[in-house]
Amino acid sequence: MLKIKEEFDYKSLSRKLEIQLDKLIAENERQQKSFEDDIEKINLEAQCRIMEAERKFANELEVLLVLKYLTDVMHNAMLGL
Repeated sequence: MLKIKEEFDYKSLSRKLEIQLDKLIAENERQQKSFEDDIEKINLEAQCRIMEAERKFANELEVLLVLKYLTDVMHNAMLGL
């Protein structure tokens, strides 16, 4: 059985791994920031849509109340009240 003796430069290997780890950490942080930015955009868009829906609802409710008032006035006028 033949044994192959390999010498490793552990300092060099360790440094390469540290560099690779630093790159992966930086990439992870970049992706996390991008994810957080996307979430913030989605949140803002959702808030805008909610505000728009609330505004439309308030407008429609106002129109319905005016129509109800006019209907009541016309009904009372027809009854001679």
